Amino acid sequence: MTRFRSMSVRVFIVFLLLIGCFVFAGMKMYEIQITRHDELFRKAKEKYTARKTEKMLRGVIRDYNGHLLVGNRFVTNIAFDAETVTDQEKRKEIAHFLSAHLPPSPSHAYLELFKRLNSGDLVELDRETGEYKRKYRRYIVLARDIDYELSEKIRQDAQGLRLKGLIFHRVNRRTYPKNEMLANILGYSNINGDETEPVTGLEKAYKGKMEAEDFTVTFERTRDGRPIGYGNKEQSGDGRNGYDIYLTIREPLQGILEEELDKLYRDPEVKPNAAYAVMADPYTGDILAIAQRPTFNPNDRSTMRGEAYRIRVASDMFEPGSVMKPFVISMALDRKVISTTSRFSTGFRPWKYAGRLLGDTHYIGTVTPRQIIQNSSNIGTAMIAVEMGPQKLYETLKAFHFGDKTGLPLKPEYGGIVKPPEKWSKLSVSRICIGHEVMVTPLQLVRAYCILANGGYPVNLRLVDAIEDDENGKRKEPYQIGTTSVFRNPKTRDILVDMLKTVTKPGGTATPAAVPGFSTAGKTGTANKVENGHYSKEKYFVSFCGFIPADNPRFVLLVTTDEPHGKQKYGGSVSGPVFSKIAERTLQYLGVKPEMSLEDWKADWKACEKAHWADVQRREKERLSGLKKTQSQ
Repeated sequence: MTRFRSMSVRVFIVFLLLIGCFVFAGMKMYEIQITRHDELFRKAKEKYTARKTEKMLRGVIRDYNGHLLVGNRFVTNIAFDAETVTDQEKRKEIAHFLSAHLPPSPSHAYLELFKRLNSGDLVELDRETGEYKRKYRRYIVLARDIDYELSEKIRQDAQGLRLKGLIFHRVNRRTYPKNEMLANILGYSNINGDETEPVTGLEKAYKGKMEAEDFTVTFERTRDGRPIGYGNKEQSGDGRNGYDIYLTIREPLQGILEEELDKLYRDPEVKPNAAYAVMADPYTGDILAIAQRPTFNPNDRSTMRGEAYRIRVASDMFEPGSVMKPFVISMALDRKVISTTSRFSTGFRPWKYAGRLLGDTHYIGTVTPRQIIQNSSNIGTAMIAVEMGPQKLYETLKAFHFGDKTGLPLKPEYGGIVKPPEKWSKLSVSRICIGHEVMVTPLQLVRAYCILANGGYPVNLRLVDAIEDDENGKRKEPYQIGTTSVFRNPKTRDILVDMLKTVTKPGGTATPAAVPGFSTAGKTGTANKVENGHYSKEKYFVSFCGFIPADNPRFVLLVTTDEPHGKQKYGGSVSGPVFSKIAERTLQYLGVKPEMSLEDWKADWKACEKAHWADVQRREKERLSGLKKTQSQ
């Protein structure tokens, strides 16, 4: 009995132990399956799942016809995992391998690479405490921006040699295939980690639209990292490529304009501080070509010296000089303050107004508005402005949108300076009309001449023609042109154009701006630079702005030279020839037929030349006669 009792006790104890084990197992299973389910499931998923961020492409920038101006390029950064390979002999082998395969450069030399492979354990100076501290770095970048094809070959060769520790990270970089072309307007981007960070120009202005939206894919994988075909796959985010931007720029015209501007900027007889050129369609406001010097190559940041990257055409303000005169005279004619037959005696000596003298470069005598434009008479223009009065002169400036920004997506853009009449001095009305006491930008001048050329209809300048995205396709950006002309008389425009034609003919101030076979309308401007509140006697902004063919213009073109250092310092002699070359080549490219044969054009030129010399002789006799009378009195 005792024996059976002892066995029963042992069986009971074993039973209790089994029950305890089952209870413990049940509790453990409850904890694993219920209490810690989410935590453990998350840890398990981390073992057999992987995440991959799919990089979508940033939008590109193209010209009007789709030619690529700013694009994307896949490159590879090669890094090293310092924990994977600690043996120095293996690291030497990696350094030898990479130095033989990477493009030749000091940073890719064997010793430099080997030094970098061992730079994971850094000693750095703590600026706050002044003590040296050891800082561990596991991942070390060995080479950046390696062409994708070359990096793939290096990766395959490294696998063949069983070299461990190398990491090949594919990234997207901005590329500028045209180098310096349009560089200031397009802008540039910097790299912030693996992200592209726009800094200036259109790259920055359209950052939001061109920005891509990446997405992440989570998938089940094998132990060696390969996706399981039948495994679960989840995508976070829709992902989209950035919008593509189409400009109003025509690349062939841009090339012509930049080539000729380069010649001006590098001309040893001129040596300017800077130069600008802007070409626009007067009816739509489309910027067809735009450039400035100095410039830079966004693919080579070493060329970004000084202010080469600054968008001068939008931010440089200067007194325009005589290019302002057509606006004043056109509105004086239109408002019937004067007529085409009005005559103004400019005298034999400088003209005195409000206690200050104003002179012309040469004696002109008694002249009509047409001759005032042709000879760029300061005195004649000032006399007309005085007849107009301050309020009408101010209204003229605002009618052509001086003092207002153009609205182009270029930052910073300044609106110029046009003060209201209540802030003018007594002298101002005689100076503003000849382009003093006002400040303009090159873009503002181009817009104003577009209004002159198209018959007086206000127009907004445009630089972006269309925006394209994967979902909606290509969407045209509308252009805006006013429905009401600033001219009350529809004939005013034609009258003024006939006057502006004389500027590029013998007797005018810009004969070098003429284009054989075509009538060219335009005006010169030579303005002293303002330094420390005073006009410099040696530094100038010299411009020529015009349109061609004069009666039915295909484009408006401005050429401005900032501080030419040669003997020639006038708009007609410095900027005029550049206008002529750009205009002639542009007309040939556009297939615009000459208005007259070369023989007829030369005959007309000789006739104008003959009439001019006769007028010169007449004026000289008149001047001498007048001087004698003055002396006798």
